[in-house]
Amino acid sequence: MRKFFKLVGRFARNEDGAFLVLFGVMAIVLVALSGAVVDYVMLEQARNRAQVALDAAALSLQPSIYTKTDAELKTLIRALVDQQVDDKRIGAVIETVQTNDNEGTLFIQARLTVPTTFVALLGFKSFTPAVVSKATRKKLFLEVAMVLDNSGSMDEKNRMGNLKEAAINATDILYEYKDPNKGGDGSVSDSTFISVVPFNFWVNIGKGNKNAAWMDTQGLSSASQDNFDDDDDSGTVFDKPAPRFSYYDEIKNVEWAGCVEARPQPYDVNDTVPSIAVPDTLFVPTFSPDEPDNDSYTNDYINDDPASCQSYGTCTWKHSDRYCNSNGYNCSNDDRTDIDEYSGVTGDGQTNNDNTACSCAGETTTNVSDKVVKYVSYYSGTEYRRERVRTCFTRISLWAKLNDRERQERLCKYDNTNADIRASSSRFGPNAACISTPLLPLTNTRKSVIDTIKAMKSDGATNIHQGAIWGFHALSPTEPFKEGRNYETATYKVMILMTDGENTYYSNNGDTSKLNGAYYYAPYGWPVNRRMGDEYKNDGQMEALVDERLLLTCENMKDAGIDIFTIGLESPTGVKSMLTTCAKDASQAYFPNNASELTSVFEAIALQLSDLRLAQ
Repeated sequence: MRKFFKLVGRFARNEDGAFLVLFGVMAIVLVALSGAVVDYVMLEQARNRAQVALDAAALSLQPSIYTKTDAELKTLIRALVDQQVDDKRIGAVIETVQTNDNEGTLFIQARLTVPTTFVALLGFKSFTPAVVSKATRKKLFLEVAMVLDNSGSMDEKNRMGNLKEAAINATDILYEYKDPNKGGDGSVSDSTFISVVPFNFWVNIGKGNKNAAWMDTQGLSSASQDNFDDDDDSGTVFDKPAPRFSYYDEIKNVEWAGCVEARPQPYDVNDTVPSIAVPDTLFVPTFSPDEPDNDSYTNDYINDDPASCQSYGTCTWKHSDRYCNSNGYNCSNDDRTDIDEYSGVTGDGQTNNDNTACSCAGETTTNVSDKVVKYVSYYSGTEYRRERVRTCFTRISLWAKLNDRERQERLCKYDNTNADIRASSSRFGPNAACISTPLLPLTNTRKSVIDTIKAMKSDGATNIHQGAIWGFHALSPTEPFKEGRNYETATYKVMILMTDGENTYYSNNGDTSKLNGAYYYAPYGWPVNRRMGDEYKNDGQMEALVDERLLLTCENMKDAGIDIFTIGLESPTGVKSMLTTCAKDASQAYFPNNASELTSVFEAIALQLSDLRLAQ
């Protein structure tokens, strides 16, 4: 028994097997530590590829911060990172995308998931490092469209004078004119470009663009056909090309003044590039039609029945000499009876009963015949008479038989005719109410901007939508004006929209006796043309539709990356709400109560823009 306990004691004291156990434990640690180097190398390779991808995404997408949402940017960044990393084992999540338009920054944070092979033996199955990148580039160029109200109300309380002073002062700030801290005198800028868009009811784009490719010179747009017809029948649809410029050319003492109509919806609120392949995208020169000859209409400048509109009808004239001999001659004065008979139709399809209108006297005659006709009389025996037949074409005036619409639509009125002297007035003729000061495209020359501002005049009604859409076109890099830089460049595009009123529309307030439903021809045609939907008869309804077009235009501009400042001088509550919605945010909507405050408002905006333009 003593021997057994001695063996147990020796076994307890023997350490020969402990090394194997310890080696087994240490082997796991050693393998994990050795493999950690491999896992770390893989981690760094994944991190490096992700960093390169994130930096590339930040640099390439930074210009898009002005035109795309953070969510849209996140999708694009994820695609670029996945493509660059190109390893299905590695997961990448874009955690944060932050942009700052004013600072021109794009910040991105991504988190990777990198699986481990050896370190997983210690319970660490993956690494999740964060990767960040930031790209900053302030806008190097500034493009500003000053969209300025030139309506008649701007003539009150010296509003126009104050506006000119304010706009000129803002121009000098933006061009750094005579800034002692800048080189040069600011007459020409390397980085600032300004457009001036005067508006009232219309916008004048300049007579020099008459033959531009984006103008509807052939009358192809559906808008060009409104209010014209060539058959004196209001029941038919006129669907032929209606080239407005050719009508101007026919009127001897009038030429196109430079105004254009709104494009048909939806092109009236967006910057779709005009193309002859889509005729409604072309710009139609305004042509306010001549209205019927009576005192009920405001724009009657051509006679409804000029010589060019007289129709040709046909009639037959028969002259008979009775009581002649069998040869038709030797008719004595005593027994001869002359009989004249008329028949035929006039140009409007009505039977002609007016003998004097169809005498063929002095008219072109055809089918002249001269024959003897033998008749049997029940009372006096045989009777002879000579019958001479002529078919003649005679001018027959139809205008008195036409209704108001037919008289208004007559295309023939404009053929080689003279307009009434009133056509030279801004309120009459085909150019009725067309604003006199043309739009100035983007320019870096101070004098051009100042000259345009000084030339502005107060006249006519207010259409803020037309001012805004042409501000959009002026800033756009595509036709009709191509002076603007591409959107995704280091360019800050801004519209400053100033008005002292609200959108106006002069309908007839329910007076259905007016054939066109409005007193003045508008950029959308007359209500009867239905370019704005149903045929509204109420001013408020029509003006609400114009408000909608303005807000859609502003939304499209902001989506394109254009910043909007609005200024409402003495604006009513409804206009304040609309202009606030139109602006980029409420802080960029200004509502001075007095025209004298315009200078400080324009100056505040100009100083903001000048600061944002500084390069980093």
